Amino acid sequence: MSQPRNDFNDHRDPIATAHDTIVFQTPWFAIATRSLTGDDRPYYIMLVPDFVVVIARDCQGRWLLVEQERPAVGRRTWEWASGHVETARGETPEQAARRELVEETGHDIDDDHLIPLGSFHPDTGRLANRMWCYLALDAAPVDPHDPRLAGREELDLRRVMWDGSLAQLLQRPEFACGSHLGVVALAATQGRVTLT
Repeated sequence: MSQPRNDFNDHRDPIATAHDTIVFQTPWFAIATRSLTGDDRPYYIMLVPDFVVVIARDCQGRWLLVEQERPAVGRRTWEWASGHVETARGETPEQAARRELVEETGHDIDDDHLIPLGSFHPDTGRLANRMWCYLALDAAPVDPHDPRLAGREELDLRRVMWDGSLAQLLQRPEFACGSHLGVVALAATQGRVTLT
């Protein structure tokens, strides 16, 4: 079995930048220009929080997904539990993965059943954030009165329990988020999941 990608603490030397200038800002993201030292051309980037994606399987071997409306693509899609890391509150990616799993799927796991798969940049051309990837095994439903469910996001979200293979899931038109497809590939190449 392969080891997870070891770039959780990527210490490569960054490209020298002169400065970032915010040109547009919302509560969810900002657009900035970044100039490289010695080059006055602006490079436009999106500053968005790091986020987590959790491939989760319950105790009965079903894959835990969520279905929600995605206005950017104009349709409902199936996705793994995912969400932003709340760094302002001191949240780590692992804590965010556990929180999102509970909030979105209504399931939780024992500490030793959350497996880090690695992290990567979801779009090196425009996004400055990282995507932290996890595998959650043997997830069990939480009590409906669990206080962690009180903070459940107010989204038009439907839980999906997939009992087919991952190969079949990857062929579904509803499962259309490229970065979520990438997490499956990451887990499969490490021998953590099988497609069939």
